[in-house]
Amino acid sequence: QRAIFLTALALGAVMLAVLDNYVIKFQRWNAIPLLNVHTTLALLLAIFCLQLFGSDQLLFCRERSSGLNVCAYFESRLLLNILDLVLFTFLFTCTYYIIRQPGIQ
Repeated sequence: QRAIFLTALALGAVMLAVLDNYVIKFQRWNAIPLLNVHTTLALLLAIFCLQLFGSDQLLFCRERSSGLNVCAYFESRLLLNILDLVLFTFLFTCTYYIIRQPGIQ
């Protein structure tokens, strides 16, 4: 599931960079491409985070009834999700700025 999302994230970064660099041709100092990057990244990561607790709801209920510490479960899931978000943000940003970087003249 992460591989599919990473592919979609990289494809979104490539499409946005090509759009900003070659189709619309924004200047490097313009703030609109930066706003587009932040908006795109926020929406894609929000979609990824929707499945954080919803996918294991039945398993969580069973484990909670057998004595699982809910706080520990919550914090461990959040910590692992933060690591994923950092990786996804790094991949998206690197892909975007490799395409968008200024050429050598």
